[in-house]
Amino acid sequence: RPGPELTAALQTDPAGLVGQDVEAGLLGAVWADNHAAWARCRWLLEASRARAGTTRRVLDDARGALTVAAALRWSPSMAAARVEFARQILERLPALGEAMRAGWLEEREAGVYVTLLRELDDAQARRVVELLLEGTPQWTHAELTGQVEKTAAAIDPGWAEARRAAAVARARVVARSAPSGAAELCGYDLPEDLALEAHSHVVALADAVVALVRGRGGEIGQGF
Repeated sequence: RPGPELTAALQTDPAGLVGQDVEAGLLGAVWADNHAAWARCRWLLEASRARAGTTRRVLDDARGALTVAAALRWSPSMAAARVEFARQILERLPALGEAMRAGWLEEREAGVYVTLLRELDDAQARRVVELLLEGTPQWTHAELTGQVEKTAAAIDPGWAEARRAAAVARARVVARSAPSGAAELCGYDLPEDLALEAHSHVVALADAVVALVRGRGGEIGQGF
């Protein structure tokens, strides 16, 4: 369990330990990381609400994330997202925070709940967590996602459609440069029919470009 004894044990060099002790140490390190993630969330949330010279806290102030961004040299959007995640696990879905504090729930697992249950009301979201949290460590990421989706849909039959509608409302197409220097064209949260139609147009355009380039004696990579 997270605490002084575990902290001291993790200072041991695993290179000189037998296999079972290395495995135990690995699990201990993960538990310590989970606890540390919970503690970091507490500091993030408090930092977003604290003001210089007073212990008074200011709630629901969007500018609070800017304090975090400045302190950690994060972008404002990243700071806002991390502060909101902290609020979710500490206040909206506190069972997640307590499990992280105890060391047995990973931050990425808590993130599955936070992301998928965003459109449920607080009581419904907490009910999903109550039903599934204990079994979370035995599931892979994909299995956990499926369990949360299935349980949320059972609790609120309209949840899936509301979630889809919220995603489609954020639909966007992004053109950007890849690290290789090539270009990428990506669509996110698109309605299925429009996505299929757009794919057909892109393929047709790509075929036309390939034909034009080859007609002029040029070459195109094998991905086309």
